Amino acid sequence: MSGYTVIIGSSSAAHRAELAEYFRDQYDVVQSDTLEGFKALLDDRPDRLGAVLIDFIDSHADAVTALKLVRSHYTQEELPAFLVVDDLEDDALEEGYDTGATDVIVRPYTKFAHRRVTNVIRLHEARLRLQAALQETEQAHIEAVQQHSIAKQAFKQAEREHREAVAARKEAEDARDVAEQFLKRMPGGLFRYKADGDEELDIANEGLVKMFGCENEADLRAYVNNSFRGIVLEEDLEATERDIWRQIRTGPEPGCDKVTYRIRRKDGEIRWVEDWGRYIIDPSGQAWFYVVVLDITEKMLYQSELMRSNSRLRVLSEMSHDLILDVDVDAKTAEVFGDFYSRFGRDMHVDDVKRLADLAGLETKAKDVINVVAHRTAAAGKKALDMDMTIPNAKGDPIWCRFQSVAFPDGPDGGSRRFIGRLLDTHEMMMRQLLYQTKAERDAMTGAYNREAGVAKMTNALNEGDGPFSLLFIDLDDFKAINDTYGHPVGDLALSQVASYLKKTAREGDVVVRFGGDEFAMFLQGVGRGEKLEHIIKGISNDAYADFPSDQVANPADELTLSIGVACAEKAGVTFDELYTCADHALYQVKRQGKGNYIVDDAPTSR
Repeated sequence: MSGYTVIIGSSSAAHRAELAEYFRDQYDVVQSDTLEGFKALLDDRPDRLGAVLIDFIDSHADAVTALKLVRSHYTQEELPAFLVVDDLEDDALEEGYDTGATDVIVRPYTKFAHRRVTNVIRLHEARLRLQAALQETEQAHIEAVQQHSIAKQAFKQAEREHREAVAARKEAEDARDVAEQFLKRMPGGLFRYKADGDEELDIANEGLVKMFGCENEADLRAYVNNSFRGIVLEEDLEATERDIWRQIRTGPEPGCDKVTYRIRRKDGEIRWVEDWGRYIIDPSGQAWFYVVVLDITEKMLYQSELMRSNSRLRVLSEMSHDLILDVDVDAKTAEVFGDFYSRFGRDMHVDDVKRLADLAGLETKAKDVINVVAHRTAAAGKKALDMDMTIPNAKGDPIWCRFQSVAFPDGPDGGSRRFIGRLLDTHEMMMRQLLYQTKAERDAMTGAYNREAGVAKMTNALNEGDGPFSLLFIDLDDFKAINDTYGHPVGDLALSQVASYLKKTAREGDVVVRFGGDEFAMFLQGVGRGEKLEHIIKGISNDAYADFPSDQVANPADELTLSIGVACAEKAGVTFDELYTCADHALYQVKRQGKGNYIVDDAPTSR
């Protein structure tokens, strides 16, 4: 059998059997005795349909309708259709051909008629095979062209991947060189050690070697017994490790710690260091501490000097309520100016004067009677003013002094206003105190508050103010790339320029903080959601780098951008941690969305 199908539609069982007998040996034959069944066979669209024979002898109209159904499904080129009729009538023949019959056969259905039908079917089959072959050839050509294109693209892709691999290898080598140079030149020590057992050192950079005054890494490892415990001064070790684990488990940033301890250099000198650590577990399950340490000995000296300066200021403040004595031993008189009573809870006696005179080198005799006249302050019982202030000198420079005064009405009727006061020279003392305080509280590079001092000031403002408040976290986008591309001096210039703009923009009561390496915080009092906040944010985004020198970065406006996360609180009651968490989350969202933008969010209140 050829595998082709022939559909026979005939209302006569005998005719169906006769026609089927002719075709059964060569084709798959399907039959229907009704017009509806014939339509169903067409709708099924059997594969490899060879021909249709229509022989509805009872109704010429049904035969024509069946032929129309065939042509609604197939064109004359797509399927041969034969109409079998009983009488050779011109009208019937003409209608059959007009309706789309391939041929009209008049009964009886002879072998000659069957040959006509099979020849048409074979011709149709040959045409289908030719079309299929042409389609296969065309498809093969298309596929060959596609394969050639794919091969060409694959070759180009391979070339591109090779170039990218070469570039990536070069970039990796450059990055390794940069990393090595960075580790060598970073102003501090970097090391990694196991977070268990003997806390064995795994990595130590040249900065740590220099910090300990050792000759090389091997000398350092031998000196500290290749352990973190050998790095920390023995007297500080127990408290340091206890503080590290407390911060790792329950600190404000779990997994991180910041501790201060002392080290002993190889030459015996004691130095203070600040330790920034991160606890990490690698894929194998080994726990590590990654640590950066900075020498803060000078900072600790500044803080110590500041404490001593503050102590001196307190003592001087207590001593400012002076007692002035004018004692004439020969005249046996003593005048006391000042409130002795409020200082000692009693009046001054002759014995007190004699003792002081003896200490001053003016000997007195036991029988000497000295007339003590106590001049109580005219402002006794009145509130005294005691304040530090500045007065401009001839050049307009402010000069610090201590102003102490008492104001009181004068005259018999109290109608005259008068004050008595004095100015104490405190300029050098105040300038020294301000210098120490600035060095302890300020970031050396940018002049902004450091993190500890800034958090303290913001916390104090939140506790004392009524709101609204806004906290801005400003992050320098791709700061590492700036350092890697243009060098650390340009990165430092970018930090300084952003800090300078923030300080210039800040009003009295606002706080500008360098919160991290490339991150600043700006705390605004009396500013909440609204146009004023939007104006400040857009000013920072657009103008912080406005004056950045173009000879340092080719296109500062495009390459230097800022991401800003903002937290707002309209009323008092919010804590710094709540503002910090909200602003940090907003900054994270900005970074996820592509940087160079800002998001403002409202911080929840804790009470």
